[in-house]
Amino acid sequence: MPAEPCISRKVILRDSVTEDDIFEVTERNEWRYAGDVEPDPAQGTFYEARWATGKDGSLHYIVDDYACQSYMVAMDSDPRTAERVIAIIEQSLAVWSLDEAFRSYGAAAFAPSRAKSVLLLGLISPALPDDGLMERVRESSHHRDPRVRRASVWAMIYSEWDEYREDLARIASSDSDPEIAGEARKALDAIQQAEGGR
Repeated sequence: MPAEPCISRKVILRDSVTEDDIFEVTERNEWRYAGDVEPDPAQGTFYEARWATGKDGSLHYIVDDYACQSYMVAMDSDPRTAERVIAIIEQSLAVWSLDEAFRSYGAAAFAPSRAKSVLLLGLISPALPDDGLMERVRESSHHRDPRVRRASVWAMIYSEWDEYREDLARIASSDSDPEIAGEARKALDAIQQAEGGR
């Protein structure tokens, strides 16, 4: 049985990046276009374009309609190769840095922009937990506006950090909005199912 592919960190694209910009980078690196998948709201899937980057590798461009962000991620049987591919994207296109995401969060004075900035923090989460990022997401989970609290739940889901497990349990049992509590509960159930399948 072939090994599960290793997934790189996500690189979040700036709004100024066009599909032409992306194709220019992929063609320059001789990555073969492998087609795209249209979004399916009923299945909860987003638009995705793919390129083959080698024998066991692929590059993915995803338009996340929920977070209102586009990002790229690489996959390969060798984690070093996946990171090398995503580093080329990071160096070639306009992307968000973690410091810029922190500044966006700090500048977000109103609930809609705060919610968007929290989702960005979730998407940009590095492989290893970052204390400053977790502090901001946890702070948002107590916000008076439900849009921001819901965004904090999804930021925890996007990050895939086990350190958020207790936070999700707290939200599931105590958030005043039943939809937000339900989303946190589903996230916990998914974690437990994934652990049971290992």
